[in-house]
Amino acid sequence: MEPGQTAEVELALLFAPENPYTEVEPGATFTVREGSKVVGYGEILSRREAAFSLPLHPASR
Repeated sequence: MEPGQTAEVELALLFAPENPYTEVEPGATFTVREGSKVVGYGEILSRREAAFSLPLHPASR
């Protein structure tokens, strides 16, 4: 993505299901940081319970 672009993305929560992440609910906002630098921000649109196999690999292009 280029600066200023927006996108809808799907994320896997690293410690789920052991950690229930109760504050991760639709309407909550978040920031994405690289060290002390904010590189993105967003709002949670929806949440679903899903199982992912690790390690996760990006889709082929």
